[in-house]
Amino acid sequence: FFEFAAMYRRMLSSAATACKGPLLHALRAYSRALPEHRLVPMAMLSPTMTYGTITKWHVPLNGHVEVGELIYEVRAEKLTEVGDTLDMVVEAQDDGYIAAVFAPVGSRVLVGAPLAVLCDEE
Repeated sequence: FFEFAAMYRRMLSSAATACKGPLLHALRAYSRALPEHRLVPMAMLSPTMTYGTITKWHVPLNGHVEVGELIYEVRAEKLTEVGDTLDMVVEAQDDGYIAAVFAPVGSRVLVGAPLAVLCDEE
């Protein structure tokens, strides 16, 4: 499973962004051999949001989360003249255990990029 996490980290790096098509195809093929899992993506908090910064994880690694529980907090810059920031909490969309975290606190992540892996079994 750690190989899977390392592959996703490489995908998120700027060097891998240029070849993300073949890399994503390889990741999908590799992920079929893993236990049932879902990716937790960076949420879009506003229509103009392109990235967010993780400010807090409410669920620890290997911790259990249920639908509606707080899973992480994110800060996004609002596109205004004064440069305000928007802090929001994001709720879990599925039940499961946090099997891997790709974006630790302080990480700046593109909207839709995977932040963590949620598995049905611990």
